[in-house]
Amino acid sequence: MSTPDKLLLLVNLGSPKKPEAPEVGEFLDEFLMDPLVINIPKPLRWLLVKKLIVPKRSHESAEAYSAIWDKQTGSPLVHYTKKLVEHLSPYVDDFTVDYAMRYNGPSIESLIEKYKDYKEIYLLPVYPQYAESSTETVFVETQRVMANKPASYPKIKKVDYFFNQKEYIDALTKHIQKELVGKDIDHLLFSYHGLPENHIKKLGADYKKNCLKPGCCEKRFGTNHLCYKGQCVETTHLVSKELSVATSTSFQSRLGRAQWIKPYTTEHLDELVKVKGVKNLAVVCPSFVCDCLETLEEVDMQLREQFEEAGGKNFYYIPAFNTEEVWLKHLSQWFQRSQGQWPELIL
Repeated sequence: MSTPDKLLLLVNLGSPKKPEAPEVGEFLDEFLMDPLVINIPKPLRWLLVKKLIVPKRSHESAEAYSAIWDKQTGSPLVHYTKKLVEHLSPYVDDFTVDYAMRYNGPSIESLIEKYKDYKEIYLLPVYPQYAESSTETVFVETQRVMANKPASYPKIKKVDYFFNQKEYIDALTKHIQKELVGKDIDHLLFSYHGLPENHIKKLGADYKKNCLKPGCCEKRFGTNHLCYKGQCVETTHLVSKELSVATSTSFQSRLGRAQWIKPYTTEHLDELVKVKGVKNLAVVCPSFVCDCLETLEEVDMQLREQFEEAGGKNFYYIPAFNTEEVWLKHLSQWFQRSQGQWPELIL
């Protein structure tokens, strides 16, 4: 068998090295100083991040990370990303599979150097829905890294979002159905990572004029668009068609005073319990393919506690795919089916 000369590079967010304030602060500093994450002028971003957010949140976040940190395997996000690479590799023919993290290493640059003798690198940010602060920043960083590389370096292919691809929808549907076997639930909540409204509006005049208005998301179903909320709503819609339970969509993880896309998960949860009388709730977080701080601590711990205090009875968190076999099979099928369509990253 010949040695592969093509790389499928999965890129995830990243994690602190330890669940301690200095390491968490270092991670937050790199993450939040990215202009695609906090898109305000650099001097203001520097003051906000380095003088306000990091000093305050590093200790709070360290406590949160400690709650989900494993003594043997460390960060769940890193652990599950490594395992995803390990388990996916046998499913992808003629490719080496590896991973990088956008923040705090292993860096995209280090992986490009490691595979500099390869012919092609297929760059896949592992986020089903597109956002500048998750997907696009991976491509921008890769462009920066490749700017001064010689022509002998591998070509970079841009593998993009997959929120409505049949293989992803089928995998998510089957995963949810499997996790709900034997559970009598009243409602299934699709809780996605939140995003500031201005991240969508700045995508262009059409987005600024129409997005975030009632009914806009549904009008974009089946079309090629970059509206994060619209993509999330469509994911929920496509999966819900295959399920026999009431569903809804909300958004978690706000930061700062800016307006974020709504409804907010914490507020929507209260409505479900106190107004609609939901007693048995399942929650899935389709923004993530690997479990992480946001799913394990914010949803499975904090949201569970809020649900119970509001009067709910049974709370079921549906884990991320991690290394679920149906995900591995469907991800590899989607990638191999579509690999010929991915454009070369413009450098």
